[in-house]
Amino acid sequence: MLSFSCGILTLNLTLALFALVCCPGSGEKAFKVHVRPKKLTVKPKGSLEVNCSTTCHQPEMGGLETPLNKTVLAEQTQWKHYLISDISQDTVFQCHFTCSGEQVSASFNVSVYQPPTQVILTLQPTWVAVGKSFTIECRVPAVEPLDSLTLFLFRGNETLHSQTFGKGAPALQEATATFNSTAHREDHHRNFSCLAVLDLLSRGGDIFHKHSEPQMLKIYGEGAPRMEGE
Repeated sequence: MLSFSCGILTLNLTLALFALVCCPGSGEKAFKVHVRPKKLTVKPKGSLEVNCSTTCHQPEMGGLETPLNKTVLAEQTQWKHYLISDISQDTVFQCHFTCSGEQVSASFNVSVYQPPTQVILTLQPTWVAVGKSFTIECRVPAVEPLDSLTLFLFRGNETLHSQTFGKGAPALQEATATFNSTAHREDHHRNFSCLAVLDLLSRGGDIFHKHSEPQMLKIYGEGAPRMEGE
């Protein structure tokens, strides 16, 4: 009798374990929600396509939460493909599905960017005496996000200075980098330039480069090269 009771107990435990492994709870509680792509970048007032999907075989409902204009381009039981329009600022969106009464969501970030289209380099003064100081200034109007921007100041092929920018700066703000240097005789007729690099790889975007027109420094004074005709 004891052997029979132990057999029944073992059978019941085996069936219970099988039920837990193969049928986790009611319906599909262990389902997931996915977003493709996960990292997105878009120009101001631009649009993008987003796919929301779930591992739940028969979701009761699902969708995309956003205050912006959205259009369903295509859909099936386990996924929906959207077009989001008129994105003007960095925004967090949410895809969500409900399966067996339980809702699961996945959020994703969209970053608005404006690549550098104009890089302006200025030398003050452009005519400077040997041993005297001068200022190199680089300006990049209307670029964002500033925390992904780096400005490089060059003397010929030599990097004199690099400037990065912190988070929280206003959008489409003019970025500026300045560097004070001392004039040497070797700087006579040497080109100075600026390179703006907007790196959006960490946000799912590309890298954008823009060079300034080179500016030439003229040197005079003791030890300076003689000008033609002197």
